[in-house]
Amino acid sequence: MQYVDKAALDTVAGANFRREDLSNTLSLTDGPKRPFTQNAPKVTASNTVHQWNEQGLNTAGRNNVAAGGATYAQGNLPPTAAKSPNRMTNATARTGRTAQVTDDMMAAFNGGGAIKLADGEAERMLQDALDLESSLVGIECLNQIEWMHITGDSTNATMEGGETDGLIKWVVANGYSVTTGGSTSTPIAFAESFIKDGSRGAALQMPAIAPDTLLISPELVPDIAGFVANGAGRPIVQVASGENANLVAGSSVGFYNTAYSVLKIEVEPYLSPTYNSSAVNSSIIAYNKALVKHADLVKFGAEPLARTDTSVKRMVTCVYAQEHRVGKHTFIAQNVKSAIA
Repeated sequence: MQYVDKAALDTVAGANFRREDLSNTLSLTDGPKRPFTQNAPKVTASNTVHQWNEQGLNTAGRNNVAAGGATYAQGNLPPTAAKSPNRMTNATARTGRTAQVTDDMMAAFNGGGAIKLADGEAERMLQDALDLESSLVGIECLNQIEWMHITGDSTNATMEGGETDGLIKWVVANGYSVTTGGSTSTPIAFAESFIKDGSRGAALQMPAIAPDTLLISPELVPDIAGFVANGAGRPIVQVASGENANLVAGSSVGFYNTAYSVLKIEVEPYLSPTYNSSAVNSSIIAYNKALVKHADLVKFGAEPLARTDTSVKRMVTCVYAQEHRVGKHTFIAQNVKSAIA
């Protein structure tokens, strides 16, 4: 059979029989925000069980010495009835992925050796490819860490690397839970009163500090935006110019003043059932970002691996726990949905 050369452009097939010249820009289709991880202070964990102390105080009142009162009889010493500190703990979790560039991937790039590269260019491109893969798995690991800090439960044995207790479990157990009237099967429309009730309930627990951050699911952003003109009783007045053209509709609320403290509103994708399969319904969580920390046992980082197969690898790992303090300053409102249809 006689060989037939392929034209540079086949008008029938409409495709080139040559190497593709694609844009060198990649678009990430899944890049959620990570407000908790970005805000959390970093501390060191010294063991697979991270520990810290919380100190309680005796409450002032009409209490005698036996009941812990700060009182003493004439001629006697004042009492030394100090409370013992409470030891708090959380388990560490292991998060990691491996970046890999195979020999086949490298060979396909230069046409199985048919394309001659300049000296050192093959090594540089291999390093670039490995750096790209490391960046991608690094982002995936950061997303997993954010998920863990929100949804983690150390009693769940599903994941091989274990889990550290996250915000939802901690706040439900130690903070103030708003009675929304919603349930896992029937979520209730989100209302501004939930934030007011939560801030008041947390304040009445008399914590040493107030929350400064409000995490909300993306579905609730339009609801929060409407609280300026409605619940806050501060209608927005916009000065029109010309023929009333180019007016800006809507509003964007970045903070909420509870009168106890000012909450910075942060959108947390992992509070949304649309993005997090472990979340049944949307919820909001208020906490003080200075009191909830990321405790590293093994710091987040990348490490090259010895070549043991037909690929070059680099592993990205992190071993960490969540350190959360003074739980009674927090509040949560669960099983809610947007009131905007």
